[in-house]
Amino acid sequence: MITRQIKVFEAMVDSPGTHLEIVNEAILSNAFKGVTLHPGCKSDVGINTKQLFRSFADMKNRLLACNASNMSSTGSEVGKPTIQYHRLLESLQVLYPINWPVARDIRYGEKEVVELADRFRIDSRSTVRAFRAFVEADGKIIPEDLKALLSAVGTIPVSTAECERGFSVMNLIITPARNSLSTPNVSALLFVKLVGPPLSKFEPLKYVKSWLSKGHHMGEDTNSRGIEKKEMRNCLDHLWKFL
Repeated sequence: MITRQIKVFEAMVDSPGTHLEIVNEAILSNAFKGVTLHPGCKSDVGINTKQLFRSFADMKNRLLACNASNMSSTGSEVGKPTIQYHRLLESLQVLYPINWPVARDIRYGEKEVVELADRFRIDSRSTVRAFRAFVEADGKIIPEDLKALLSAVGTIPVSTAECERGFSVMNLIITPARNSLSTPNVSALLFVKLVGPPLSKFEPLKYVKSWLSKGHHMGEDTNSRGIEKKEMRNCLDHLWKFL
């Protein structure tokens, strides 16, 4: 899909799309849907559409390239993550019948399926047996033991946007005043913040019952810390008035 979209961008360098044609016609006629256009501010700069689409097409150098330049002079594999990414893509190909060769045996793709199962920590033996049945049925029937791997594959992100969003949320959680949070607590707070339900759908009753069943105090308990703090503040009322 990425390769196909890049080809579309390359074609749009010389052949503009429908919306760009509408923009060009509006510029020539000085009107858009019956509304007269007027010159913009001096700071407005026109977009070089050919250069823009050519820049989009150049994304293939970052997304799909894997060459010898990734190797350092010392021979260490600087580009190892990129190589692993391409190996992952090659392994994923066997899960989709459209990529299967016409002539194949019953053990086709087993090596790739084992690699994927180990990567996602899924039982490889049951997954391989299910994949054999999947191949034997020409991909028309998905065995139950194969669905776990397919679901795991569906969670692979196609960009780092989700990771960057997670880092931003983590920076909001870990503040100078909350810098002693443990990793499990931060992970739990991140999970709630990123995938938790909105406040309107939050049902606190079961959590309150769980809290009280563990022997914790209620908010209106006279022995709770909240009441103690309130009483202490009341003792300082005269001092506060004096200040």
